[in-house]
Amino acid sequence: MPRPFVTLLTGIVTLTFLTTAQAQHSDLSPYVQDGQIHTGALPEGAGAVLTQDVRVFGYDFDLAPADFGTDDPGYLEYGDLGTLAGLSYLPAGTRLAYVVLDDLLYWDGSDDVAFGAVPAGTQLAMSLGGNPRVVGDGTGVLPPRLFVIAPGDGSMHVHVSSELQAPGTPGFPGTPADGIYLLQLQLAAVDVDNNVLTNPLASLPFWVVYNNGLDENVHDAAIDWVQGNLAPEPASLALLALGGAALLRRRR
Repeated sequence: MPRPFVTLLTGIVTLTFLTTAQAQHSDLSPYVQDGQIHTGALPEGAGAVLTQDVRVFGYDFDLAPADFGTDDPGYLEYGDLGTLAGLSYLPAGTRLAYVVLDDLLYWDGSDDVAFGAVPAGTQLAMSLGGNPRVVGDGTGVLPPRLFVIAPGDGSMHVHVSSELQAPGTPGFPGTPADGIYLLQLQLAAVDVDNNVLTNPLASLPFWVVYNNGLDENVHDAAIDWVQGNLAPEPASLALLALGGAALLRRRR
């Protein structure tokens, strides 16, 4: 049975239930509300419905031998956004960039959830048509990286490739350690010099929780930990009027 996902809609408590199929085929869906970029979740395919204010996303690296990549997160605008009061597409011509806010972090899946430095030399390379942005231990906050110019009509759909890399001998890349890898990001509108703009304001931070080779129960535990400790949601439905967030898992 799928888990319930809780989100907040203008102070009204709303329960959103995602089916397993939806959870396996969802992208990050940016939209503008009250002058700020927000991050929602949107399954691919006809009839998909937007889940608002999602700040924790879970993805898996491909499990094929020697394949440690994924085309997630994808960024997909909700085609029926105009039916939701107070929400709008990114204005046409908006130069949308992602900002890396912290090092790539790692948990080996044993004992209690505890993220720390990645194994020595391990890094995540994110790219869209080449020129990858590399995140690892000690890279910290990185400048905005433009990845799409918004069309303004709800037709945005791009995927940023993510590849986990480990050191090896020349010509023979190493094998990344099994475990959970954590990346903190932000979406921002930028000018032609990649300076962050304030109209619309940048999104709140969100987290991508990648699973490399571990059981999905471990992946779920990591996602729950991030949700509760880095993007906390209210402890009870009675507190939802103060604010809320939803999390989404995507599994292959």
